Amino acid sequence: MIPVPAVAADCSAMKIENQIEDQRSTNELLELQAANRTASRQQRENAISSGMRPQLAATSQEFDDAFRAIAEQDLWASQQKDKLKRDSEFKIQCM
Repeated sequence: MIPVPAVAADCSAMKIENQIEDQRSTNELLELQAANRTASRQQRENAISSGMRPQLAATSQEFDDAFRAIAEQDLWASQQKDKLKRDSEFKIQCM
């Protein structure tokens, strides 16, 4: 049988690991969002400088921005799934 102090220490470590992973996930999503904003801005600038017709440039921009938003939502959903799994494991082991 595991002594109670060892369980408490394991739970404390697990809680800290979960907080670190939550912060890493947040940072990863923020980095993707920043990269997507930069890519979107560069795409607009390139369309203007290349002389692309405004309607075509706007349509292309809308599609690309939609795909970028889907990538962000996909990452967020994956992170939420992982967080729920970590939180559930923590509750099972420590609550």
